[in-house]
Amino acid sequence: MTRARALALAAVCALLVTGPGRPARAFDWIAKVEIDAEGLSNSDPGIRLAAVRALAKDTVDLAAPYLVAALEDPDAGVRIAAGRIVGRAHIRAAVPEITRWLADPDPAVRRAAAEILGQLGDPKAAPALIRALGDMDPDVRLLAIRALATLAAPEAVVPIIGRLGDDKSEVRLVAAQALQKLGDKRALIPLVGAFEDPSLEVRVAAISAAGNLGDRRATPALIRLLDSHVDKVVLAAVSALGNLQAAAATPALIEHFGHSSDELSAQIAYALGKIGAVPGAGKHGREALATLCRALADDRLAPAARAALSLAKSAAVPTLIAHLDGHLAGDPEIAVTLLGKAGDPRAT
Repeated sequence: MTRARALALAAVCALLVTGPGRPARAFDWIAKVEIDAEGLSNSDPGIRLAAVRALAKDTVDLAAPYLVAALEDPDAGVRIAAGRIVGRAHIRAAVPEITRWLADPDPAVRRAAAEILGQLGDPKAAPALIRALGDMDPDVRLLAIRALATLAAPEAVVPIIGRLGDDKSEVRLVAAQALQKLGDKRALIPLVGAFEDPSLEVRVAAISAAGNLGDRRATPALIRLLDSHVDKVVLAAVSALGNLQAAAATPALIEHFGHSSDELSAQIAYALGKIGAVPGAGKHGREALATLCRALADDRLAPAARAALSLAKSAAVPTLIAHLDGHLAGDPEIAVTLLGKAGDPRAT
């Protein structure tokens, strides 16, 4: 069919599809897609690439078969362009072919495959992505880890843990981030081991991940990090202890509270507020809240302490009442404001 005849047929189809009372949607019909797809059979890869880009602007359902077919194009650039389009459109029919790309000799194709499979989000791709964690190209390993984290594949946890020992720090970093996202407690001990990683970024990511797994077995190792001379490590450790609501860390946190930078003191206050909010925190929880209450009298620490006590909500009410009764130092005006916001009848 010539292009002129195809355009004429397209115009007729448009009239038939539109019908009376329906707004015309120019070029959103199959004839337009077929015209755009004609370039895929051209011997010039540049024209095939242009055809793929034209199909990207067409209705997804109609263009999908042509884009999936283009995944087998002899030119890597055309294949990758088509793959990125089907990835963004979440066309899962492309998964088998994209998965085969992970064995392609061209690392650019393998990298594209790992990235696109993450976008497609099909769990069937997990086994191939796990195998790709051993790829010679570090970028392929990195992108495969990200894809597996997106897939939330539980069978990927142990293989990703293995990448904490990768020779590339970028891969180790993404592995720690992925383990945090997956949230599997099997990763805790390896993550604690990564607290000693030579890369500061990896250490911070591992600390953050350990603090988000909900496993307080990490508490002793995190407490030791409070004596680090690297500010980012200490900040990450305090944040992790707060996320874990690790009551056992209260004495160590109090020891550093007020004797550190404003940023670190604020982070410690926030952690103490989280610990104090735990119903079963007992003596440590009371100590955390009492420390925050006393800090209300310090102009430098008061803003952070106030925010932390507000975070503790009703758990902070007995401490604030004790302050108003004269048993604790603090700031009565702030205490009254916090009690008013808590709306707890015990404060009446």
